[in-house]
Amino acid sequence: MTYIPAENDPHQNRRSGSGSSAEETPTEAITTPPGTRGNGGSSASRADSVQDHQSNPRTESISASSDPTVTRPMPSVSGASNSGRYQLSADPETTALETTTGPGDSGAPAPWQDTRQQPVHQPLQQPGDYRGGPEQQHGQSQQFRQPQQQPVGQAPADYGATAHPAAPRTPARDLSFGIVMGLLLRAVLLFAAAGGLAFYALRTVGGQWADELALQEGDQALNQLPTAWVPWIDLVPVLVCVLWGAVALLFAVGSRRWVPLLVGVVSGLGAVVSVQLLKREFLVKAPYGIHETTMNSLPSGHTAAAATAAMIAVMTAPARWRGAVAFFGALTTAAAGISTVLNGWHRPMDAMVSVLVVACWAVVGALLLRCLIRPERYTSNLSVTTLVLGILLVLAAAGGLAAMQTVTITGLPLAAGAAGIVGFSLLAAHQTVRALRPHQQAV
Repeated sequence: MTYIPAENDPHQNRRSGSGSSAEETPTEAITTPPGTRGNGGSSASRADSVQDHQSNPRTESISASSDPTVTRPMPSVSGASNSGRYQLSADPETTALETTTGPGDSGAPAPWQDTRQQPVHQPLQQPGDYRGGPEQQHGQSQQFRQPQQQPVGQAPADYGATAHPAAPRTPARDLSFGIVMGLLLRAVLLFAAAGGLAFYALRTVGGQWADELALQEGDQALNQLPTAWVPWIDLVPVLVCVLWGAVALLFAVGSRRWVPLLVGVVSGLGAVVSVQLLKREFLVKAPYGIHETTMNSLPSGHTAAAATAAMIAVMTAPARWRGAVAFFGALTTAAAGISTVLNGWHRPMDAMVSVLVVACWAVVGALLLRCLIRPERYTSNLSVTTLVLGILLVLAAAGGLAAMQTVTITGLPLAAGAAGIVGFSLLAAHQTVRALRPHQQAV
């Protein structure tokens, strides 16, 4: 066994100051295989080393600590087939030492070289090289791993996190072929209802007779009221128009809803013009001799103006206020229609037809508004209450008309006419709100 002096410690040399055997420089015990020529020593020492190695090759010791007297058993040595190199196991206090068999063995690493096994870096495969299983490349078998796709709505750094769905987009326009056809059908049905009611009031004996009785009872009721009330009753349609015109302007200024205001004004002009054309050019009263005058007064222009102002306010109002505005607008419109009956200007069915015509134009305006603005968020309102009350009042008016054919009750024609005006006003308001209701709610 040959002892090679370890690296000298300059501090230790200074402390020792002498070459005594108790403070000699630490040594490393390295076994030299037989037949290898070392750097020093006699032939006798080499022979002793060979004899010790042959007698017990696995019980040699090595000292790598600072104390030369401390030795530890040398770990097992692999067979000679491992290029004549020792493989030392890890020790908590010493580092692994590797030696070569001699300067002539060029295949073994030097003591200062790191012999730890390094990871083999394989070339990356392209996504197009994936074949669904292992493949042979460069003589080695490797498994292709498909790259992970980025989930929708997830940042690239959050590939391992839970994917969250992307926020729904707000549609540009709440418009489709089904919506257009539905609104057009709604407008046609409202206009058909107005036409059917006009035919009953002008072309049938029962309709003319019911309207005439209601007009006469309205005149009698006005005579029983205080005289100071009469001018205010005449101003009811004008006051309703001023009220809802101001409300619509406040909504437009406060919520910046200028486009709905403009669409409402255009629709209202169409309603007022169509009412005048129907009354003067298209509708003719049958000469049954029941009415005192043969001039046609259906539909009512005063009621149409009041209903138009309320309709503009409904279209301009934000979605959260629309139901309430429509409900109270219907009540004020009905008040304007009843006031014209009390003043003797119109009959009850004149006001009913006017309300239905304005509702038809409101649906057309709602269709135009969908083409110009984004949909609004729908909120619950009084539309159901308006619908239920309207249906009940219309049924009550129909029942009153049926009762007048068999019995004579004072005040029944006027009450039935007033119920019909209020009922149709509520139904018209409900149809306006439904036409403006968004089908694709915004987020």
